[in-house]
This record gives sequence, C-alpha cells and structure tokens, in this order.
Amino acid sequence: MRLKFFDLNCWLLPFGFSRKNKFRKEEIVSAIQRKNPDIVALQEVWLIKDVNYFKEHLKKYHSLYSDSRLFNKSGLLTLTKIKPSESKRFIFPIEKKSSFIESFASKGVHSLNLDFKGKKIHIINVHLYFPIKKEDKLIDFAELGFLKKLIKKDTIVLGDLNLTYKTMRRWGKGNFFKLGNRKPTYSSNDLYAKKYADKRKFFRDKIDYSLLPKNSKLKLSSKPMTEPVLSDHYAVEGTVSL
Repeated sequence: MRLKFFDLNCWLLPFGFSRKNKFRKEEIVSAIQRKNPDIVALQEVWLIKDVNYFKEHLKKYHSLYSDSRLFNKSGLLTLTKIKPSESKRFIFPIEKKSSFIESFASKGVHSLNLDFKGKKIHIINVHLYFPIKKEDKLIDFAELGFLKKLIKKDTIVLGDLNLTYKTMRRWGKGNFFKLGNRKPTYSSNDLYAKKYADKRKFFRDKIDYSLLPKNSKLKLSSKPMTEPVLSDHYAVEGTVSL
C-alpha cells in the first residue's frame, strides 16, 4: 500500500514580492492534477484568494488552512484525498529577535491524522523560520524541538524547514528523523531563485524535506521535480509505503 505526496513552497508572496503568481498557480494546479498525489503539502500560500483558487481547481481534496477573510496565517495549505479524522493548526510566535523580513508573518505546522486502509497515518506540513544571521538558527532549533513533540511512530513530515542538509543531519537524523531525498531543492539554476541570487556565487541547497521518524516502519522515496519550474523552490514528489 502506497501514498503519493507532492510538496512545494509556492512562493506566492503578496504585493508583487514574487513573480508570475497567476501563471505559476495555473502550473502548480496542472502539476498536481497530472501527478495525482494523495497528499499535497503547500507552503507560502499567504492570501485566501490563492487558497480559494487551489480549492476551486482541486475539488477532490479536503483542505486545511487558516480561516480568515484575507490572509492565510502560516501560509500553509494541506490537501488530502482522504478526509482527516483529526486536524490541528499551530502557529509559531514571532520573536522579538526575529529578522525584519520574518516579522511580517507567522509560520507554523499542520498536523493531520488519516485512516488509510485500516492504518492510521499522521501527516505534518511545516514551514520553519528562515535564518538570516547565524544566531537565528536558535529559533529554528526551538521550532524543530516543537515539531519533535508532535511526532508519532507513523508520521510523515513534509515541508520547508529552511535548514541545509548538513544542519538537518546534525540536528535531526541522529535524533529522530530518517531523511528522504538528499538532492538540492533550492538552486541558482532555478529561473526564479536566481533573480535574487548573488551573481558572483552559485548555490545549491536542500531545504525542503520528506522525513520519517527514526523508529518508523514506513518506507519513503522522494526526489525534487525540476521540470516544470513552479517556484523559487523545486517541488518534492514521492511515495510512502505502508
């Protein structure tokens, strides 16, 4: 028995801070329809009008987001073919020491329980703080600690952790995570990301993850989807075998 998933930081920033939002929304929907995943974990869907766009075009999915007239607090949108038996939303507090950019919006976690063919599966969609300064990683460490408390035996963690593979190996793998895909999910090869890159440098980082608890009996396979380019992040697609 397998569950297919699709995970993407959509980079749907309001007020013109991201590029080609309308076109990319159409491309994201098209990719999801073509891939036909059981679980869709999206980050940075900040506006309710964008949430409604995905809901309208992906009607066979149950959706979890923040109820509001204008803004989707945390920016998370989680879609599942199976109706969750339980779902919770958690918002990370904005710290006084948060960077100027990060102080504009809260990030957080979606936690959902699914009953799949007699098995109980726990899904987490998460977006962690983006560390600009070295000391900012303490905020990520605290948020990762909160995430750890939510982990159950049959948990699948999807999302943008804003931590490099090297950091995740040090903070997560030896502790409670099995890491899935190891390839970069954010790269200066990406036509959207490179607009904001230092032109003197070439960068390739893995910051979007598909994870399992260390003691999990589930089996996970995932990889970045580099074509078509949907965002300044590459989507991650994969399967979990029960």
